[in-house]
Amino acid sequence: MKSSGRILSVPLAVLSCLGAIVQVSSSRGTLTLDEAAAAGEEPRPLPAGLRILYETPMQSFRLDRDLFMGLWRQWPAGAERTQAAEFATSTSNEEARAALYSLLLRHYGLHLDPRRGNDVPAAFATPPVGDGEPEGEWTMNCLVCHGGSMAGRFQPGLPNHTLMLEALVTDVVAAKMAGRSGLDDGMAMAQLGHTIGTTEATLFGEVLLRFREPNMDLRDLPGLVRAGSRNVARLSSLPEGLLALDAPAWWQLRHKTHMYLDHSVEKNHRTVMQFTLGLDDMAFKPGVREIVVGGTEAEVRKVLGRIAAKEVLDIREIYAEESGEIDAPEEFLLHVTQSMPRMPLLAQLALSRHIEPAGIHGETIRGWDDEFQEIFRFIDSTQPPPYPGEIDAVLAEEGRALYDRTCARCHGHHDGSGPAYVSRRVDLDVIGTDPLYPTALDQTFRDSLVGFLTERSDGTQVDIATDAEADEGYVAPPLNGVWASAPYLHNGSVPTVEHLLDHERRIELEESGQHAWIVEDPEAYDHEGLGLRARFLSGEEREQRSRDHRVRDSKRRGMSAEGHDFGAVLDASERRAVIEYLKTL
Repeated sequence: MKSSGRILSVPLAVLSCLGAIVQVSSSRGTLTLDEAAAAGEEPRPLPAGLRILYETPMQSFRLDRDLFMGLWRQWPAGAERTQAAEFATSTSNEEARAALYSLLLRHYGLHLDPRRGNDVPAAFATPPVGDGEPEGEWTMNCLVCHGGSMAGRFQPGLPNHTLMLEALVTDVVAAKMAGRSGLDDGMAMAQLGHTIGTTEATLFGEVLLRFREPNMDLRDLPGLVRAGSRNVARLSSLPEGLLALDAPAWWQLRHKTHMYLDHSVEKNHRTVMQFTLGLDDMAFKPGVREIVVGGTEAEVRKVLGRIAAKEVLDIREIYAEESGEIDAPEEFLLHVTQSMPRMPLLAQLALSRHIEPAGIHGETIRGWDDEFQEIFRFIDSTQPPPYPGEIDAVLAEEGRALYDRTCARCHGHHDGSGPAYVSRRVDLDVIGTDPLYPTALDQTFRDSLVGFLTERSDGTQVDIATDAEADEGYVAPPLNGVWASAPYLHNGSVPTVEHLLDHERRIELEESGQHAWIVEDPEAYDHEGLGLRARFLSGEEREQRSRDHRVRDSKRRGMSAEGHDFGAVLDASERRAVIEYLKTL
């Protein structure tokens, strides 16, 4: 899909009305962008790793500004779509387009970082352009999940609790199909999330790895079928998706030796590459595609065989009738390969010999080693944002003593008063939280990581836990910056620290069927409870919104809010003191 070259410019001066309030460092502390400008101070240059994320395409899920601005057409009928249509057809161009852009950002839970010098959402990379040059395509990056806003502050590395990834991908795919630009990316092959702010990141990584050899080269179609058939059967048996995961805060990584909730992989810069292994689609091999598109009936039959040739020729005829001519051969070839599941088995087998996955070449991925080292250095050096409210120092000191007795054994001491954070895996029967994550993954998936992704720079392999080890439970995270990483638990099922520590209240809500909640104002922060300002649903409203992905509902697969009952030893005043101390971390 080519960029139209048309630029919709929303001046940085109006970014505050789009919900983008960011913080920049200065010698006088932390200032908003507007405060820095008023003080005559310039934001610091972007770190190399962050600049790479903003400027270097490392995925194959692409769109452009025009397509993004028209995504509202994929929304269901309702007030939001009506408002978007009014903005889109307004004669007061610049102001209305800015308002539509703001509405789109809010709908999909995307954020802006004015420090990058343009108004492209932080979730997408786009090559830098000079004055008068056309803007390029937007390519999804890590910040779609790991760039969020809390209490009005955007920060790379902060979990994006407003993200609606499933809606974004589904709507982009639908818009591309409507425009005959075809599907692109393996992301369209798997569910990406059933609840706001969570994603099926592990499922997505697993699907993409099926298309790759250990050295990151794309598999041919027979190899893909052999590698993926078992896992396709396993994943298809989980109708609600595999795992609902809340993105971890990047600033936790600097305290750790291993990655992920079960610490299954020693941290290294290559492991995160698994989320860049994008797939455009299936494509005919060179030499065959030219015959399929423009060859005679005899030539097509000679290459594909009688049954397959009949199917392809029929598709070619229909496509030519609809489009007037085959003037977009790549789109036609996508149309053919997407029709394969409906073809007779013999036609599928004949075509499979001539088709290969199309996507980012293994050589390209292996060539990103230096870039990913910079990205990883940036991730590993990320610091949590300071708590933005007032802190009662006396109450916080009381909370520190309680924290040391109650929490530090698993989460570590953060003030030097005792042992620092150490990675401690807590058994499932002890932690009691939703067990789906460690029990759903298996050794086959863990083994699929082994290869280029798990090589150190010196060629040796990093440590990878066995399935038996990882199945034992979850590793408790460090709690620095915990105020900003709401919601809580690995599935984001708990809105505040107060709610997490008040185990009795959580169980009452679970047992009465009322543990379902929404956040009506994403920027409204609960300073007392330390987390998101949530409204719990019950009765008829909960039933009516049971399929609403903006509701976090503990009835959904993988979204249980049970477990972590360690706060039960604290009374209400003690919980208040611990919360006050956590604000200081």
